Formats: sequence, C-alpha cells, structure tokens
Amino acid sequence: MKNEIIIIGTGAQAKYALEIFNLQKQSVYGLIALNNEHAKLQKIYNKKVLGSIENFDKLNLNNNFRFILACSDNHKKKQIVDKLKNYSPIYINAIHPKAIIASTSVLGEGIIVNANVIIQPYSKIGNHVMIHAGVIIEHDVIINNFVNIAPGVIITGHVIIKEYSKIFTGAIITPNITIGQNSIVAAASTVLNSFEDNLVIAGTPAKVLKKNE
Repeated sequence: MKNEIIIIGTGAQAKYALEIFNLQKQSVYGLIALNNEHAKLQKIYNKKVLGSIENFDKLNLNNNFRFILACSDNHKKKQIVDKLKNYSPIYINAIHPKAIIASTSVLGEGIIVNANVIIQPYSKIGNHVMIHAGVIIEHDVIINNFVNIAPGVIITGHVIIKEYSKIFTGAIITPNITIGQNSIVAAASTVLNSFEDNLVIAGTPAKVLKKNE
C-alpha cells in the first residue's frame, strides 16, 4: 500500500512510534531490526519483522514506503542515515496528538514527539530528534540533529543543544545556555551555565563530572 510506514528499530522508541501511528490511524507495514536476534523473529509488537538493517539492500523495498528511526543511540542513528543515504528514503515525523507545537516552530524530519510535549514559538528542532513525554521546550530554542530528550525536561528560552547530546529525566536548562555536542545532562540537574562538547554534567547547579568518551 502506498505511503505505508516502516519503523527502523524494535526497542522502546519503536513502541512510542507505533502508539503514535496507531492513534493517527496510519498504517505501519513492518519493522527493521537493529540486531540479528530480533531480525530472526517473525513479529514484534504484532508487526512483521522485515529483516536487519545490515541487509537493507536485500529487503527489496520500493519507493512507496516512508521511514522513521526508532533508536536510543544517537550515533547509531547517524550511522543508519549515512548507510541509507544512497536509497534516498523519505523520513516522516511521529507527533503525538496530545503534543502542542507552536505554528512558528520549525521541525526537521524523522522526529518522535510524545504526549504532553509543548514546543513554544520560534523554536527549531533538527532531524532524528527524540522528545519524550512531558517535555517543555520554550521559545527560540535550537535543538540540533540526533538529540535525545528524556521525560519531564524543561528547556527555557534561547537554549542551544548541539548534536548527539542526551538530556536525562527532569533536567532544567535555564535561559541562554548552550549544551555542547555529544554531551550528557544527568537526571534532575539544573544547568545555569553553558558547557563545551563531550562532557557529562550533573547536579544543582550542574558541574562537569567527566568527559563523555
């Protein structure tokens, strides 16, 4: 069927995407596994498993399908995007009906936005970003590609979060802050200052714990 959806991934993020598409009454054709064990299964979450991402070229998929990456590993997502580039896949967004997104905000492709998320005016969300339930993103925020934001995070105005970063549950990022690339903000942290790339930060106020290798 034209425009059916294929979810790349079989873990928790695939569950979120399936729930959203079910609520929207959009048809999911099947799942592509990220590991060989799941690739051997016939079905997961009552959806057929089409095979492994490693053998994508042998799946013989036509241009009728749309895709979404459902993977918690930001760097793995980037690897998959690079792997599939020559196939020119069409990536779609999974936006929960109970999310509130300002009309002036700009969304990239391949984004999963869960229930009770609020994205305020003039914010920009990059490609393949995961936003869990109950996240508040205030005005003029920039979230770059391949970022993962856990439940209950509050991101206030004029914040920049760079590529591959993870913001864990309940963290608060105060205004005019930049979180560097490939950094981790620990759960329940309060970020009062900007931080450079490749750091793990935690606490209130948040401080550097170590390098994120």
